[in-house]
This record gives sequence, C-alpha cells and structure tokens, in this order.
Amino acid sequence: MKRALLPVVLCVAGLVGCGPKPDAIMDQVVNNYGAVETVQEEVDCYVAPLGVNLSGTCSFQRPGKIHCDFGDPMEAKIVSDGKTMWISVPSYQTVLRMNADDEGQEVSPKHIMTFMFPEAPLAGLKEGYVAKKVSKAKLNGEKLCCLEVAPKDAESEMGKARLWVEEATGVVRKYETMDKEGRASCRVVFDSIAEVNGVSLAKDIRVEEGNGNLVGSLTVSEIKPNLPLSASFFEFKVPDGLVVLDEMPMIGIPMPDILPLE
Repeated sequence: MKRALLPVVLCVAGLVGCGPKPDAIMDQVVNNYGAVETVQEEVDCYVAPLGVNLSGTCSFQRPGKIHCDFGDPMEAKIVSDGKTMWISVPSYQTVLRMNADDEGQEVSPKHIMTFMFPEAPLAGLKEGYVAKKVSKAKLNGEKLCCLEVAPKDAESEMGKARLWVEEATGVVRKYETMDKEGRASCRVVFDSIAEVNGVSLAKDIRVEEGNGNLVGSLTVSEIKPNLPLSASFFEFKVPDGLVVLDEMPMIGIPMPDILPLE
C-alpha cells in the first residue's frame, strides 16, 4: 500500500513532474508552426503610430522571406529575400533599402517581420531559446499552459519570453517578451484561430507594447499554407523613377519600443 501511494505523494509534493514538461510544450509549438513552410493571406492591418490602414496580399516563407503588396488605401510593397528588405511607397517616390539583420534603424526589418508575421519565430523557437518552466494559466477563461523560455544568446537584450499555449495542439494564443529587468516589452495576442489544411494559424492579431499601448492590429483571411512560392517571388527590382534610400527618414513620430521574438 505504501509503495502504491508513493508516486501520488511525490506528485502532490512537487518532487516529480506530473504535469507537462517545458520541453514537451516547446516541441508542440515547434511542430505546429514548423509545419508551415510558406503562407499567403489577405491582410487588413492598422499601424497605430502612423495612423495608417493597409490592405493587401502578404506572403511569407521560412525563415525570413516576405512579399507584401498593399493597394488600399495606399499603394506600398514590402519585399525581403532574407538578406535585404525593400519598402516601396510610390506616392513618396522612394524605396527604402535595409539589411535584413540591421537593428540600428528606428524601425528595423525584424520589427516589420514581427508585425506582419508574428507567428514566424515560433517554428524556430528551439533554435534561439531554452524552455525553462511551464505552469497552468487562463486566457479569457480558457485553460492553457504558460511556457517560459530564455534566449540562448547571453548578449540578447531580452531577458525571457512567455507563451500561452494550447497543450494538446501547440497553438500559441499569446506571447510576450521581457527585458532583463523583467519588464514586458512586447505583447502579441491571437484573438481568433483558423485551422486550414491541418494547420492552425491566427486570424485576428494584436501587437502591443509592454505597457499595453497598441502597436497595430491585423485581420487575416484567405489563408493558404504551404503554397509553392518561387525564389524570384521574393526578389525586388526598383521601379523607374523611384529614389533608393539606405536610411529610414525621421518621421517625427515616437515609434514603439518592442523586442521581437527572433
């Protein structure tokens, strides 16, 4: 009898793990989002600091290629082959060219990638982070797991990140990053989820600063995961008559302080 009761006593006492393991939850997340090599979707987004609404078609290919065409109410294009990011706004007669790894800009390519495809880093979570602990959590009354991860890079500005995860599916409903002092820096909330061809991706997304101020929002429709996309699709040719800038102009608007989960 004592032998039979021992595992129960140890579990209650917390001496052995009876709940989900942090590594197992991280594996669930990586498996869900790692199943998406490419995705193409229709997007309506709002960029709060600029007060701009954009609508168009956005495509993403892991690990860092994007192609976004916006036409309503303002024509714009964002293209990155993973090495160089181009932002074209014909009405301004300019094209901004940035190194994809450049973090010195007022708004870096990683910030843009995080905003347009906030689920993108989740597929590579194990590459840059270590699972630390997992606890029970609730989000809007729904029972979830809260997974805490820490960056492998000791030089990272980020202290840790927390992800609210559906244990059975690995679907992330929310994540936030924190600086080394433990202050929240960026928060991404997936308000609704769509399952398309066996893959679960977000439909309604909010990106916030750590203090809750809105960075922007996206409403996604016509989601097409794993659509074949050629390498040339992510190449950019400067249209005639547009001036190429290698530094983002000062726009005189305070930009949000966010740390992307990348």
